Amino acid sequence: MAQIEHPKRELIPLPDIDIVIPEYTNIAWEACDKHVAEGRGDRVLFYFEDQKVTFRQLQIQVNRIGNALKRSGIKPGETVVIRSPNCPQLYAAVLAVMKIGAVAVPSQTLYKEREIEYVVNNSDAVLVFAHPDVVGPVDAIRNNCPSLRHIVVFGPSGKDHIGLDDFVKDCSASLEGVRTRNDDPAYILYTSGTSGTPKGVVRMHRDTFAGGIPTSRQIALCADDIFLHPFELSFGFVFATMSAIIYSGCRFVMYTGRTQVERILEFVEKYRVTKLGGAPSMFRMMLGIEGLESRFDLSSLKCFLSGGEVLPAETYRELKERLGIETLDGFGQTEGCAFVNQRPTFPVRHGSMGKPYPGIPMAVFDENGKYCPPNTTGYLVARADSPNLFKEYKKMPEKWDEVHRYPGWYATGDMAYFDDDGYYYWVGRADAMIKSRGYLVSPKEVEETVLEMPEVLEVAAVGSPDPVMGNRVKVFITLRSGAQSSSELAEKVREHTRNRIAPYKVPKDIEFVPDLPKTNTGKLFRRPLQELEQDRYEKGETSGFRFQ
Repeated sequence: MAQIEHPKRELIPLPDIDIVIPEYTNIAWEACDKHVAEGRGDRVLFYFEDQKVTFRQLQIQVNRIGNALKRSGIKPGETVVIRSPNCPQLYAAVLAVMKIGAVAVPSQTLYKEREIEYVVNNSDAVLVFAHPDVVGPVDAIRNNCPSLRHIVVFGPSGKDHIGLDDFVKDCSASLEGVRTRNDDPAYILYTSGTSGTPKGVVRMHRDTFAGGIPTSRQIALCADDIFLHPFELSFGFVFATMSAIIYSGCRFVMYTGRTQVERILEFVEKYRVTKLGGAPSMFRMMLGIEGLESRFDLSSLKCFLSGGEVLPAETYRELKERLGIETLDGFGQTEGCAFVNQRPTFPVRHGSMGKPYPGIPMAVFDENGKYCPPNTTGYLVARADSPNLFKEYKKMPEKWDEVHRYPGWYATGDMAYFDDDGYYYWVGRADAMIKSRGYLVSPKEVEETVLEMPEVLEVAAVGSPDPVMGNRVKVFITLRSGAQSSSELAEKVREHTRNRIAPYKVPKDIEFVPDLPKTNTGKLFRRPLQELEQDRYEKGETSGFRFQ
């Protein structure tokens, strides 16, 4: 095969630095006011469709909303829910809430009435900002939320809520923010609820530094960069990258609408994006585009940032081979961003999460809370005084105790190991491991092995209940364009895995499907598949190809 010529992509590493956090800091000041004060008010901060928004333009909108909030009686420490797809008003409202010392709660637009009611009541929200397209469910649950006093829409006023223009009418464009401490609550993110009731994760004003420093080092983010992350601001991965944007002072592209891979790449081409963030599933879908290399001008890109779940080694290899672009992976959670990451200062090791960032100590424990030696799978933990960790779970002290069961350490809920060179490897969620014939099987290892096959686009491995084995290892597979599902292909999958992993890990059930369930962030969502298999088992049904 002829060597593919790729454009030169210069990624200048930024050295690891200590995470130094001022005693007093406010995310809104760091994001906007600081730049205006230092003479960068007319510099473009972000692009939204055909708009260019400068630091000064954003500051004016933030200040007017902040003054309107104060006029409405919103006090420091009170919470405000913001429910909107990405747009300038969303970003301004989030910053305005934090600037006056209140607590912002960005809420996923896909939440239904029950979930919105839970978020409003759990957070004791006193006001909701909402986009007109998604305000209906808020109106429907309003009477069930005793703390809720106001609903403001990013549109015209109506019978039950006030429009943003009327809300900020006659409000000053000048506002001095509250002098918040670095450990004061700044915002609350609600987990996606893939393992039960969503938890309100309370994050602090220190995140500009605690998350911004390690994440900016991960992809060498500097002021000249143009960054794009296509997911909503209500997700932890996006907030971690926003912290890096704020810390570095770079520009970004605000993406709105469905996360369609072709449209994302059109944005890269249009705005000359230099660094692109996304989940592994997004990059897999990208690789499934026919003629990808010639359809889009990606010459501006210097690297990809992958997060949400660990990037399969095969996906990394194909991105590098076909596009010549380095992909830097990492591990973080809503509770703690940038625990472990790849960085340009050391070589990428395929399939690894990278190495812990200085000042964020990590370890792997066994069942008894003892340190595991290298190359031994155990429970991934972070030291409880790490600066990037969250403050609390809103009204869930029992959950806090659960994740701090090891004295002095925070338990991530993930299984992992590290090698002799200090690289960490994710094995799976502790509650997602497949127990078959007494063995513990990592879904990730099975999935990565199946992904090596050229016919496979995406794969999910789960346990299928079995009265003898406990669970059969089952894979759900989506195929690339041109590949056809068949018993022959299923056997080919079996043969490939038999030659690559231990016999007890080889899939015994294989089902080809048109797509796989995902969370709102694009992360593979295994629970519906597990529930499907449990339901089939209880009904005596099977689906797909079964092997002995």
